[in-house]
Amino acid sequence: MDFNLDKLLNFPNATVESCSIVDDINYFQIRWLNEKIQCPICGETITKIHQERQSLIRDLSVFGREVYLKIPHRQFFCHSCQHYVYDFSGTVQLDFIDWRRRQTSRYQEYISAS
Repeated sequence: MDFNLDKLLNFPNATVESCSIVDDINYFQIRWLNEKIQCPICGETITKIHQERQSLIRDLSVFGREVYLKIPHRQFFCHSCQHYVYDFSGTVQLDFIDWRRRQTSRYQEYISAS
């Protein structure tokens, strides 16, 4: 989308595909730049996404508006070893997101400090 917005959010291997404002809340649709992953079981390169679902993750507010990230969770199927492989973080672990929670760690730190 916008190079400056990508730099501001600082996501490795990802870009902001779209941005929308609904009821004074910013929603950023994230898209992973990598189209393939390595199977952790057999090492084969997997290019076909089996399924994808979105997670809505709360992030720090910007310009006085709440921010939610729409982050895709992808599932690949390895035809070599017949296993499903989950790519929750675009193959690069995003250290500011705990996938069991619905907010970023930087947002949690902000709440704790307040």
